[in-house]
Amino acid sequence: MRQFITIAGNAFMELIRQPVFLLLMTVSSLFEVFLACINYFGFGDEPKLVKNSALAVMFLTGLFGAVLSASASVAREIRSGTALAVLAKPVGRAQFLLAKYAGLSCAPVSYTHLDVYKRQAPPSTRRRKPRQRACSSFMPNSIPIEC
Repeated sequence: MRQFITIAGNAFMELIRQPVFLLLMTVSSLFEVFLACINYFGFGDEPKLVKNSALAVMFLTGLFGAVLSASASVAREIRSGTALAVLAKPVGRAQFLLAKYAGLSCAPVSYTHLDVYKRQAPPSTRRRKPRQRACSSFMPNSIPIEC
């Protein structure tokens, strides 16, 4: 299990250090801001359109970045002999490939988590609904009204 976590952590760190991944994530964040700024003629569904478009951009960017970076990472490891050195240890091919997959899939997941988290309003700025009190305690079968 320790080997799996080590290989996955190295794959994750390799992925986020690549300039292509940083470029894709920066461009997609700027594009999401652009999506929120343009006017839509959605007849009241503008927030839903922006949210769906931003989620689609995050999905495609994460998918594209992971595919590009994974292919480059695995090819570089095979070319340099790192993969052969790891497989010479008591690590199976399946464990090696699954650990690489887990590490490479953590990068888009962490990006999505950060992107969704930064869109939420802080707890202090969220509006609470005012509490409704019923003033009909003296009439048991009456309709409650606000005080």
